[in-house]
Amino acid sequence: MPLTFTRGTDGTPTMIYTVPQTTATFTYTNEGVTDMPVPTYTSEQIRAMELKRENATTEMTRSYYGIMLNHMTRPHIWSIAEALGHAKYIIKNNLGKDEKHSRFHREARSAYETLMTRRREFYSFGVEAREAFRNQDHRRLVEMLNDEPEIRNQHGSTNWCDILNDTDKFPDAPNYDYCSDCDYIEDEEDGSWVYNGDRWVCSSCRDNNYRWSDYHDTVVADDEEEPYDEEDDDDDDDDNDSSLIGGYHSSRRKLGLIPTKFTQRATPVYMGLELEMEIDDDESRHDKAEELLTSIGTHKSDISGNQSTYNYCLLEEDGSLSNGFEMVTGYTGLDVHAKQLEFFKRRWSGVRSHDTKTCGLHVHICKKGMTMFHAAKLILFMHDSRNQRLFRAIARRDANRYSQVKNKTADYSWLKYGRRNGMQRLNEDRYESVNFQPEKTVEFRLFKGSLRYETIMACLEFTYATWFFTRDTGQQDLTADNFLKYISQPSQRKDTAHLRSFLRSKGFSLDKAAIVKVNPRIEKQAEQQTAEV
Repeated sequence: MPLTFTRGTDGTPTMIYTVPQTTATFTYTNEGVTDMPVPTYTSEQIRAMELKRENATTEMTRSYYGIMLNHMTRPHIWSIAEALGHAKYIIKNNLGKDEKHSRFHREARSAYETLMTRRREFYSFGVEAREAFRNQDHRRLVEMLNDEPEIRNQHGSTNWCDILNDTDKFPDAPNYDYCSDCDYIEDEEDGSWVYNGDRWVCSSCRDNNYRWSDYHDTVVADDEEEPYDEEDDDDDDDDNDSSLIGGYHSSRRKLGLIPTKFTQRATPVYMGLELEMEIDDDESRHDKAEELLTSIGTHKSDISGNQSTYNYCLLEEDGSLSNGFEMVTGYTGLDVHAKQLEFFKRRWSGVRSHDTKTCGLHVHICKKGMTMFHAAKLILFMHDSRNQRLFRAIARRDANRYSQVKNKTADYSWLKYGRRNGMQRLNEDRYESVNFQPEKTVEFRLFKGSLRYETIMACLEFTYATWFFTRDTGQQDLTADNFLKYISQPSQRKDTAHLRSFLRSKGFSLDKAAIVKVNPRIEKQAEQQTAEV
């Protein structure tokens, strides 16, 4: 069964295949820009092939004619080359076999037809996508991706959004995001951030599957359970906490900046603390909440000349806790935190934080005064694998799903995305060891919970020192060894006393005479700040 290829007088490619006593020809056409080149056949040619199959005298020729007929009747699925290749495969593997292998023929043909159908769909998609790129038509590309979820998901919605948000490719495009529930791609302004910015969902999922929760003070899923029913407060002593323990993020509008001597520094930087704790089953959650708030709930300040009282901390519910609450403080300097947290110098019976699987300690520090370059250096420092021994020691745990460490040097798309969309978009999600998604702060999430005064202060001092270390140090010098030298300098010792003591207890060696190279542009400010301390 020889095959020959020729070209017509107009240059159109023509294939001629010869079988016993018959010659058939067909010509490829290019009608329609979205279809692969497909041959056309006359009804006479198809009927001639049917007769050949009916009159075949051997199983081998009958199989061959059947495959060729599949091609002629459905050329958009089977090209001539593909049909002949499949025929060769079937005949080679079935010579001499009896009819019990007919199922193999059917299944092989069905699988091959499915494969070729998808191949042509991909080809059609590629032709249209090429036109969308050429015309910078982002809306058409998004429409195509959402109409073909299998193609969209094969490359990944995250990668498609990176392409769509590339201003070189689509300069007029809005900021696109993909739904964390269904991967649908949509203009970010059309969808919504839910769970206080934890996830983004498309408008359809939001309208059908989400609701506002007064308890959580954010948009949550329809099936999200409320931790307790306020109507049943009279039946359970622990549910009498409602006046002491607020809902999730309920303290947001009740806490603010607390006056501190750190305001007088050349670069005033403030921090807030979130500390989760569990209450033993044989203890009253209400009593423990009252005990904590009575001791450190308020702070009296006379820095401004007039003695005033400020809310230092409030308590909130947290769905990740079994029988506890989260202490949330206002924003202030290390001096105020050090004074207020002295409550934890004594053992607090019936309450746990470090010895649990649920409790963490998060420190929020100001973004004010940070440049994008400073933010990028902080991220690189915190995610550098060479520095993780230091971070594991201060965190007292390994990275987990709520405090992820990633290889930030393998792909700098996160930095490009942040430059284009703002510092809040430097994170893929908020569950990284340092989270830039809060509007005004950077959240250090790596620490395990603790009720030990020295440990809590060490976490606060680490966060404060890291902010200045990453600002003042060159990118190539952002190492754990240089950080240890930095906090050992005379200018840093007062602000890192608990941190240095903690690290020594973990086996780290700190040189009292250590000197680390400082950015000369920052040196003058550092000297001024040292004098004020």
